[in-house]
Amino acid sequence: MKWILGLLTVFIVSSSFKPEEKHDFYVSITELNLVNDTIQISMRIFTDDLEDALKQENKKPFAMSKASAYDENQNAIVRILDRDFSVGSATKKSAIHWLGHEYKGEVTWIYGETKLPEGTSLLFVKNKLLIDLYEKQQNMIHLKRGDEYETELCSERKKEVRFMLWLFWIESNNKHQCKAVKQKSP
Repeated sequence: MKWILGLLTVFIVSSSFKPEEKHDFYVSITELNLVNDTIQISMRIFTDDLEDALKQENKKPFAMSKASAYDENQNAIVRILDRDFSVGSATKKSAIHWLGHEYKGEVTWIYGETKLPEGTSLLFVKNKLLIDLYEKQQNMIHLKRGDEYETELCSERKKEVRFMLWLFWIESNNKHQCKAVKQKSP
């Protein structure tokens, strides 16, 4: 009888501890919003995936939920982004100013901005975030121009994508503005 109670106790105790549940898919979403001559960048990444990547890179745990660790987290995020994410022309990467991140429970938002490369009709975007960590990682990229979106997908097999731009430089109040619109088919 004692062994039955012991077995029952072990079963109850072990069933009360759930193994860490991971999500079944690995995806990040990046929106590139073209405003005049600026590209506004907004990324949405699963918080646990980001924390795992930061831990692997820095050999110590990270917690996005800790407000007191914001600066340390931001610095670590920027190091990974500078290595794994870029936008630019065929010949030059654009310098990205990473503005910050925002912890929202299951997801973390990351914000940045850069200048739209001058004189190019193609925007090159490399996004290999988390691909080394998760074999099934997919990084969705939405390019927003006004009310229109174009979407591409980066993965293990395709780490860089290209968006066609049709650039019109306009003289306006002694400032150059760039309008990016969808290229019309011939």
